Amino acid sequence: MIGRVAVAGVLLLGGCGSVAPRPSVGEAIFFPTHEHTPQTGLPAGAIAGTLALEDGCLWVVTDDNTPLLALWPSDFRLETEQGRLIVIGRGGSVPLGGRIHASGGEYATDQVAFVEQQISAEIPDACRGRGFWLVGELMD
Repeated sequence: MIGRVAVAGVLLLGGCGSVAPRPSVGEAIFFPTHEHTPQTGLPAGAIAGTLALEDGCLWVVTDDNTPLLALWPSDFRLETEQGRLIVIGRGGSVPLGGRIHASGGEYATDQVAFVEQQISAEIPDACRGRGFWLVGELMD
């Protein structure tokens, strides 16, 4: 499968009173994508947690506090809405700091070569050393 990687330069203006985490102005965000679809086959697992940003990497931090690097379907996109970072895709959207429920499957840290094949890109050092979650669809 061929994937793509978007490294987004996010320009957000700071504001007062926001409860959602925000990336630093101009921070590059690693947004790896894959070409798997429900039609081509996806892992059948499910995950629940919080969408977090650390060192330019978007993580799903599970309810047991395990961070997994999110690998997004190629039709998902990373945007800012009203100054907040948000992932939009099949089944809905999730803001940075928000709850995420998604289908897909987990890959261990020792499967980095396989994961890099799935996204057709090298994973930055800051995004390594933890597991990976191949996102299928967002769920309620």
